[in-house]
Amino acid sequence: MATLFSRETPLRCRDFALLHDFFSQVVEEQLPVAASVFFWPRNGTRSLPESLEISPADLTGQVKALCASSEPGRCQGLLILPVQVEGGEDVAAVVADIDPGLLDKMAPEWLRELQGRVRQRLDLTRLAFVDPETGLYNSRALMHCLEHPCPEESCRAFFLIGVVARVRKASGHLLTMVRVARFLEAMTGGPVFHLGAGVFGLVREGMLRPAARDFAHRLQGRLRREGLSKVHIGIAVRQGEQQKDEVSLLVDECLQALEVAERRGPFSLCEASSLRDRENHPLAPPPPAVLARLRRAWRGLAQFGLVLLRLEGNGDTMPGLHPAVAGFLPAGLVYIPVADTEGYVLLPDASGDGALDWARQAKAGLEREYPSVPVAFGVCHWPCPEQTKTAMAVNCRKALLHGRFFGPGSVTVFDHVSLNVSGDAYFDEGDYRQAVREYQAGVRMNQGDINLMNSLGVALAELNRHRQAVACFKQVLKKEPDNFMALANQGFALRMLGRDEEALDSFQQALQSRGYTGSSAAPELSLQLGRLYCNAGRFTEALQVLETLEDRGAGRQEFSLYRLLGEAYMETGREKKAMRSLQRALHLFPQDAASLSMLGILYLQAGEGDDIALGFCRRAVVLDGQGSEHWQRLGWVLLHFHRPEEALAAAGKSLRLRRNNIPATLLMGKVYTMMNKPYPARKRYERVARTANPASRYFAEARRCLAAPDTAGGTKNG
Repeated sequence: MATLFSRETPLRCRDFALLHDFFSQVVEEQLPVAASVFFWPRNGTRSLPESLEISPADLTGQVKALCASSEPGRCQGLLILPVQVEGGEDVAAVVADIDPGLLDKMAPEWLRELQGRVRQRLDLTRLAFVDPETGLYNSRALMHCLEHPCPEESCRAFFLIGVVARVRKASGHLLTMVRVARFLEAMTGGPVFHLGAGVFGLVREGMLRPAARDFAHRLQGRLRREGLSKVHIGIAVRQGEQQKDEVSLLVDECLQALEVAERRGPFSLCEASSLRDRENHPLAPPPPAVLARLRRAWRGLAQFGLVLLRLEGNGDTMPGLHPAVAGFLPAGLVYIPVADTEGYVLLPDASGDGALDWARQAKAGLEREYPSVPVAFGVCHWPCPEQTKTAMAVNCRKALLHGRFFGPGSVTVFDHVSLNVSGDAYFDEGDYRQAVREYQAGVRMNQGDINLMNSLGVALAELNRHRQAVACFKQVLKKEPDNFMALANQGFALRMLGRDEEALDSFQQALQSRGYTGSSAAPELSLQLGRLYCNAGRFTEALQVLETLEDRGAGRQEFSLYRLLGEAYMETGREKKAMRSLQRALHLFPQDAASLSMLGILYLQAGEGDDIALGFCRRAVVLDGQGSEHWQRLGWVLLHFHRPEEALAAAGKSLRLRRNNIPATLLMGKVYTMMNKPYPARKRYERVARTANPASRYFAEARRCLAAPDTAGGTKNG
């Protein structure tokens, strides 16, 4: 197996930002005198230390000239030591505060020797912060990153991502981890840390909790589409100035969140604050003492109303919620305080309408007495279908959460919409199992609610229960055949079940529906539709969808878009456009095996370097040995080199990974023709002619080969 990571891995620009302190110390240790060291660019920008009275513009040109020559030199009283990095970017160690006389005496030979020693030490220093399996930063680098103070009044989000792949062999698991590592680097654009056992770390500056949850949801969906069987994400967010022991606390909280996410389902996430402040969660049950008082109050009642009052906003103009409520509460009603700003009122023998009327009258009374103080009312009634008495206490909280949509101080009755809202809250937190329970309870209360049914299907899909999810979407589509979200979600679920033809039909209908334009899901839907068109050999239709997506500016940072465009252009004979698209894909994701193998084929066809083509295709199967297409493309290049045995082995590997791979079947026929075995060659051509799209070039080539004299009369014996 090829080497996954080597000591010769080049330095990268981001190394100088993350490991600046260590790298500066390395340079200082190699100097004969004390000096100040920084790296250019400095922290990813062209800024300079304030102590230097030099403008960045004056220095940039001279540094670029020295980097282009790779030679050390002097400029404006500074020593410049260029450092070669991945991608050919300009990076240099800049040494200041050296005596000008000493600087002038430094001979070019000595400076080159110093440059070599510095480079060697930088490489060795970087190795201490790099994981040997993946080439990513390790836990030591992570701790150094987290220990770097977060700017005051800023925020930092820390993610731990645990992944599990569908592979049986240890070698396959290792290769998958390397591929995931490269994918995470490409998608996030920042440093990725590998902590071992399939756990990766990410740090994002300036990201608040809602944005962190949205980012985690998107990341999880992308990793899922890469074929991983489980993805769990723990999130911890800190805001403001970093305190003592903050780093260890942040890591511990994120680990706990990851553990909770692992218990929630195959694709789940958890944000640490929901564990740290469980008692303040908007859907938390009341304290045991409060629940005990409620149970005593409703014991023996055949029906009752329960109202939860919550003070929202500033209550300085009232004596407090509890005295204010006690001032107008009629005799016979039970008031049970929960906290300073919350309290339950039990209404014995009240009907649902009676409980609502009482809440409205109580709100009017409070508004007359304290007009500037909003108090919200969450109302529920028992008996409630399939709900226990104890559940009423939390149902009042669900009604209050529902009431936030109506503004402060609203009166809201618990109903099926409240369960949709609570389900959405659990879904956003990554607790998909609890979200399913909420949606199912809502559907039982109102089976005709299509929003609930659609939400239930989405949550089931997150738990890999795709068949049940499809059944939910079909129920929605019976009532609203043009429902965009149901069509799109049904397509995604069918895609995960491997029912590509049905998924394609669902996506096509979604594309034509009224909800497509302006939907946040439209770019992803177009991408999936383009992928299915390519898989079906319908490349002209794929281009129509993908070019429209690119023209609208959506997905331009999405390497998958350019990979698919490259494939569609290649298969429709537009080689130059295909090359440009695949090069763009590799710029966004340099380790994308599919783009590498297709670019190898294009280089071969264009005569731009047979050895480069072979190198690209070999690199592709090293990066992703489970890709059937990568093996068949390697086989075509090997066939070009007149190496039929190796080409036959590559074609066989491709077909073992995907039996209906038409190009690999055609390749095998070509190999047998080269080996002067007309009978097996003819069998492969006939199979391609039976199964390929009649409009495809593979069908045309198979028919041409069948008509050729060297296969037309092939027999079993030769």
